[in-house]
Amino acid sequence: MFSYYNKSAFHERCVPKQDQSTSPAPPPAGGGKRTEADYRHCNEVAEDKIWRESVKNEWKGVQQWEDNWGFLKEYDQKGRPKPQKELPERVPVYSDDMPNTTNGVIGSRMKTDLGKHMFQLERALMTGHKKKKLGTELMCYD
Repeated sequence: MFSYYNKSAFHERCVPKQDQSTSPAPPPAGGGKRTEADYRHCNEVAEDKIWRESVKNEWKGVQQWEDNWGFLKEYDQKGRPKPQKELPERVPVYSDDMPNTTNGVIGSRMKTDLGKHMFQLERALMTGHKKKKLGTELMCYD
């Protein structure tokens, strides 16, 4: 059974209403972990509602922080306004100090002539392994 929560911490919250009169399963002797049988009566729908509520409350907390304390981002530690950074009008796509690669990860340097030639050789090598359409002479249909 999949669960977003650690079962030992949230088991009491996901027990259905009619089962709340009974006490939760006692912890195993010796302080071991609980088994799946301990959670057989757990209500997954209630557990999912708890998960959704916690995500919703976390999002509300972020929004409330922005409303209450978001102004602090505009000031430094001593209370002086932070100077805004001037953004350049045009930013180059390619970097001068990082290699430009085909997938954007630092690796093979494809911008150099040697890198381009190696890429062409690799492409030529891999085209031989593609599936080809069979000729009609190999078909057994008349």
